[in-house]
Amino acid sequence: MRGRERSRSQTPGPEPAGTAGGDRSGYQDNMLLILIALAWLLPVVYDREFLPILILLSAVAVYYDAQSVRAGGEKFEKETLFGDIVTWQPLTWGAATLVGGIIIMAIYLFHRKEIYRANVGGEASA
Repeated sequence: MRGRERSRSQTPGPEPAGTAGGDRSGYQDNMLLILIALAWLLPVVYDREFLPILILLSAVAVYYDAQSVRAGGEKFEKETLFGDIVTWQPLTWGAATLVGGIIIMAIYLFHRKEIYRANVGGEASA
């Protein structure tokens, strides 16, 4: 009987919903943004008529994702365009992606976790 109890207590339980394979701090990667970034290869390889649609789709996706990670939250007094990018508001991210295309989107994707931590987690990464 004790052998059964011991084997049951040593087996790990299931992961809580929403935390399997992710960071336990609440941060999760946005696969849609990554797929849209990969879709930027389509106009380069195939046809450029999709480029305006892709730029608009990217800008809207970055805007809504920046809202979800609370970019430019209440912790910062003012937004600085040439300073720290964690202070940028979602509208700024969307507009910058509309103007700068894949370059700004790539910058956003690489710094997304830092933006999340600075605005939600309370710890600013350097």
